[in-house]
Amino acid sequence: MRRHARIRLAVVFVAAALAAPGSAQDGLAGPAPGEPGGTHDRRDRREPSPYDGGWFTDADELALDPATNAAVRRYLDQALRTGRPGDVAALRWIDVDLASPAEKARLVDALTRGPTGAREEAWLDGFFARYAPQPPSPMPRPTRGQEGHGGLVLDLLGRAGRLEALVGSHDDLAFHDRLAALATTGPRAAALVRALVGSTDRDARKLAAHHVLDAARAHGKLHEATGALTDVRGGAVRRVVLDALAWRKPLVIGHRGDPIAAAENTVPAIEAAARNGADGVEIDLCLTRDGEVVLWHDASPAGFLSVLRNLGLEGGVPARPTWPNLGASARRPVHELTTAEVRRELGYAGPNVGRGAVVPTLDEALAACRRAGLRRVFLDLKVPGDLPLASHQQFGRRIGATLDRHGLRGCSVLMTPDEGLLRRVQAATGPMAATLDVEITNAIVPGGDHSAVREAVRLGNAFGSIGRPVVPKLGGQYGYYLTALRRDRARIAAEDLDVRLVTWTLDDELELREVIGVGVHEILTNKPALLRDVIRRLGL
Repeated sequence: MRRHARIRLAVVFVAAALAAPGSAQDGLAGPAPGEPGGTHDRRDRREPSPYDGGWFTDADELALDPATNAAVRRYLDQALRTGRPGDVAALRWIDVDLASPAEKARLVDALTRGPTGAREEAWLDGFFARYAPQPPSPMPRPTRGQEGHGGLVLDLLGRAGRLEALVGSHDDLAFHDRLAALATTGPRAAALVRALVGSTDRDARKLAAHHVLDAARAHGKLHEATGALTDVRGGAVRRVVLDALAWRKPLVIGHRGDPIAAAENTVPAIEAAARNGADGVEIDLCLTRDGEVVLWHDASPAGFLSVLRNLGLEGGVPARPTWPNLGASARRPVHELTTAEVRRELGYAGPNVGRGAVVPTLDEALAACRRAGLRRVFLDLKVPGDLPLASHQQFGRRIGATLDRHGLRGCSVLMTPDEGLLRRVQAATGPMAATLDVEITNAIVPGGDHSAVREAVRLGNAFGSIGRPVVPKLGGQYGYYLTALRRDRARIAAEDLDVRLVTWTLDDELELREVIGVGVHEILTNKPALLRDVIRRLGL
């Protein structure tokens, strides 16, 4: 009884409000000042409204009372009649819930046809959050039968050739992910992919298209979606489809551990990498004056990269390595410092530096790797190539002995871009895997001939590693880098080579998907949790 009394009381208030001069309905009669082609009703001026007073807290109540529905429907009909973005954006969800899928599509289309500002964009975002099959939103649930209308709206817009206008109304990944969540059928997913990347090569759109195919995969519709795109003969759509059909699951290698969660090259970073899904880690090794092997990236404070890192300009990681101040006696290359001096004078500063952020020995690091059950350890050799042969031999012998003590020789790989250094250290460590890093320099232009596999075959190495360009957009380096990876992967397949293709260091989701699509075997990343999540969403 109280429920129906509340409805009757609400109807009285609605009728009174609509009959009163200057009512909210009257506010839709013409454009409001400063609103191009649209209007504000009094609800947008934050005046009291029967809708906002708490009477209608459950959208289902509206379906019980035809008179109330008719009163509310007047706002909806006016917006449908004028088609002005301002009228549409002024609607509340209580109005829109009464619309059929075709009417909802007209409302969305009206916003994408007219000039859209922040309010219209927010309305569109809220619309697709509300009418998704399982909306990830704290908004009240829609009226019975309304859930899933977002997908029907996409189908209607697609048939009208208006999907591209919809995705073009926003250029942020959050909105596109709202649409991606509705990719529950193959044809709808295919239509969204075409709309997102059919006429643009923007990275955000390509990533959103990947998320569409992720959703299709989750609903068992991936092959139906990609089958509907088989007529594509080139361009971004074809590349997105091929990358989404990745067939190889790469190993996740934490670059210097997990430098986002903890200071790089420390025991906490190694432990964090394992917790966040890494199969292995890459760590940097230097030699001290007293013959100890320690984890530290920069062999000398005077190097250009060392100075940038010391200033916190490397980017992508919170902590920065610290050296003694200029003029200090301890501001010397690592090989001129004792282990005690290294631990006392070198360290890290930054928001992720906590307990345990000290420079560890290789022995301490490998103990952590063994405890974490890691399957791969890349040992990046950072000693200067011009040190005496005896120093390189000492370095190699210490590495080999420490690996044997922890039983990790079989899963570890020596790596460096210096062929002479690699040969000397590898001879001293005893038999173990190695790779010569191939680096694409900042001066390269498309059309080079870099090949990690060629170097691996030439040196008899079981691994070939090639780095992502540091400045990927310069001279089209990133596109050339992908071409080099694809050439190497094709050679491995054509010649049935026993070489594992490794690449580093990638932290961008789209780039991670692209190199997985190439079919590399192992990927070094500062974000192992992100790479693990991408692999999961690709169904690998």
